Parts: sequence; C-alpha cells; structure tokens
Amino acid sequence: MAKQDAKELELFNIEELREKSGLKEAVYQGVKASQGWTSGKMVTETEFQEALKKFLKSPMKG
Repeated sequence: MAKQDAKELELFNIEELREKSGLKEAVYQGVKASQGWTSGKMVTETEFQEALKKFLKSPMKG
C-alpha cells in the first residue's frame, strides 16, 4: 500500500503524460486550457486522468 501511495504522489510533467497516454494534441490543449495549466506543469498521473475525464465529459459550446 505504501508503494501505491508513493506512486499516487509522484509528479510528472504534463507533456510526458500526454505522450504516455497517446492523447491527440487538440484534446491535450483543451485539457490544458480548461485546467489553466501551462507547459511544464507537474501533476500526478491521477490528477491528469481526472482532468482529462472532466474535459471529455464537459459540454461543447459554440
């Protein structure tokens, strides 16, 4: 359990997480904008995945 807790606290560069997840650039930029993140932001993998889910479930406005 301690190893899992440590992994959940490990920070990654958002660009690394984008590459790891295979996320398309447009979706990645949308997640960044919706979260107010700038390039180089460090987050946990869980935080990144939650932000992605939130973005994908949000309504599109035109």
